Amino acid sequence: MIDPLKEVDWNEVWKAQMQRSRKSSPARDCARIWESRESALRFWKMSQEEKWRVERTIEWTDTKPNFHVLDIGAGPGTLAIPFAKKAAHVTAVEPAEGMICVLQEKMAEQGVENISIVQKRWEDVNVKEDLQPPYDVVIASFSLGMKDIRQAVEKMIEASSKYVYLYHFAGPT
Repeated sequence: MIDPLKEVDWNEVWKAQMQRSRKSSPARDCARIWESRESALRFWKMSQEEKWRVERTIEWTDTKPNFHVLDIGAGPGTLAIPFAKKAAHVTAVEPAEGMICVLQEKMAEQGVENISIVQKRWEDVNVKEDLQPPYDVVIASFSLGMKDIRQAVEKMIEASSKYVYLYHFAGPT
């Protein structure tokens, strides 16, 4: 009998699944689908309808006023803005122009100034050159569209001095 924790390379399983997903729907590239301001604004409005999820995520994340937070795949600021109200600084990594546009609008609306934005895919980020590590909290919430999950998580660990929080789908979405 195969022990799935010892004999299965889950990173290879992830890569194969990502490849199948991209082949079946090449237009569903994680960043490309959020390039327009309109689609990003729809995402923001949807996230506000599920405020309980955002509030619970913020509550369950060990964050203190002096902490620095790295939000990977920050989108329109769903988590980055509430974290910025609770922490010293937030760095938002987000590749999609539409998402960044809405993030900046919402920051201005809510008077949030302690967020810096890195417009890149996580795979293209160089921790030492593009960021200012270490971060007390690194979070990737429903943004794990990376082809190589092992490499992505290792980079998150490299950027973190305390915690890495990952939220992703399980089962049918």
